[in-house]
Amino acid sequence: MNAPPTSVSREAARCLGIALLIVLVHLAVLLLGPLGGGSFLERYHRLVQLDSYWFLNIIERNYQSPVPPSPVKMYEVSNTAFFPGFPLLGALFIHGFGFQPKTGLTLAAQVAALGFWTYFLLLAGRLGFSRLGAIGLVALVAAHPAAFYLIAAFSESLFLFFVLGYLFWSARSGPGAFAWTAVHGFGMTFTRIAGAPVAFLPVLMRWIERVRGRIDLGWLGPLRSAAVGRGFILAGIALLGMVSFFIYCHVRWGHWNFYMMTQEAGWGVRADYFALFKPAAYARWYPKWDHASTLGQFFVPATVVFSLAVAAWELGALRRGPTRWRERLPLYFVGWALFAISVAGVFAVNLESMTRYHLCSHVFFVLGVAHAWKEIGPRSVGARRILVAATIATALLGAWIQLHFASQFARGEWVA
Repeated sequence: MNAPPTSVSREAARCLGIALLIVLVHLAVLLLGPLGGGSFLERYHRLVQLDSYWFLNIIERNYQSPVPPSPVKMYEVSNTAFFPGFPLLGALFIHGFGFQPKTGLTLAAQVAALGFWTYFLLLAGRLGFSRLGAIGLVALVAAHPAAFYLIAAFSESLFLFFVLGYLFWSARSGPGAFAWTAVHGFGMTFTRIAGAPVAFLPVLMRWIERVRGRIDLGWLGPLRSAAVGRGFILAGIALLGMVSFFIYCHVRWGHWNFYMMTQEAGWGVRADYFALFKPAAYARWYPKWDHASTLGQFFVPATVVFSLAVAAWELGALRRGPTRWRERLPLYFVGWALFAISVAGVFAVNLESMTRYHLCSHVFFVLGVAHAWKEIGPRSVGARRILVAATIATALLGAWIQLHFASQFARGEWVA
C-alpha cells in the first residue's frame, strides 16, 4: 500500500533538509582543511580542477574537434571526451542563473549532491533503516577516499542522483512514477555511458519473475508490475540519453562513436569487457594509501573478493531458510554493473581513475550489504562487535585518505 501523499511529501522534505546539512558539513570540512588557505572564494574555487576545465570549455565553446580526434590531450583542440549531462547543468547555473563559471559549475555539482543524498536517505528509509542506521550509511559513503568528488566540480554527484532516482522511481507505481523513472533513466545515460547496463534493471526483475514465478519483492513490490511490459520500455527510454549523444556525434562528425574515438586518441582508453577475467586486473593486492592510482588498482581484487564473500554469506543464509535477498538484488546489480563497466573502461590505462569510479558502486554495495546485515547478520554479540569495529576502523582510514587526496586535488594533482 502506498503511503498518503502528505506523508511522502513530509518524508521527502525531511530527507532534503538532512541532505542539505550533509553537503554543508562535507563542504565545511574540506574548506577548513585540505583546500588550503586564502579567502572563502579562493578555497571554494579549488574544487575546480582537471576535468572541471574540460566541462567549462564545453560550456563555453560547445563540442569542438578535428576529424579524426587529435591525440594531443588539450580541450582547446578536442573536447568531445565527456557526455553532455553535467556540462548542461553547469551551463544552466553559469548562463541561466548568471554565476561566475567556476562558482556556477561547482554549485551545480553540489545541488546535484543535494539531490543524491535526498534519494539516498529516501531509499534508506524504504529499506527499513532507522534514523541512526541511515546516519551510519551516510558516514560509510562519505568516508570513501573519493567522496570529495561529490562536491567538487565533477559529474559524480549528478550521475549518482540520476541512478538513485531511476532505482527509486522504478520501484513505485502509477503514471507519474513511470514518467519520473524515464526522466532519471535518460539523464543517467546522458551523463555517463556507465549508466547503460543499469538501464536494464527492470528487465532483470522481469527475468527473475519468469524464472521463479510470483515473488514478494518487499519494498520493490510495484517493480514487478512495471517489469512485465513497461520495464523494456523504461530501459529503452533510459538508453536514449546515450543514443542521443551518439546521434549528435554522427550528425556532427560522421562517426556515432566519436566519443570513444576521442577517449582512445587522447587518453588511450579502449573498453575491454573481459577485463575482470584477466589476471592483470588482480595485479595489486595491497595499496599505497597515499597514491590514488594504486588504491584504485587494489579496489578491483578487493571488491571481487568482498563480493564473493557476500554471495557466500547470502547463499549460506538462504540454505537455512527464506531470506529477503530479492530486495537486495537490485542494489547488488547496480553496484556490480557500475563496477564492471568501470573496470572495463580503464583496464587499458592500468586502471587509472578507478578510485573515483569505485565511489559510485560503493554507494550501492553499502546499501545492499547493510540491508543484509540487518536481516542475516551474525547473531553472536562478539562477532557483531568485531565486524562493526572493523567497519568503523576502515571508514576512519578512508576518511583520512580522503582528506589527503582532497589536499592533493586542491593543488591540481590528478587524484583518481
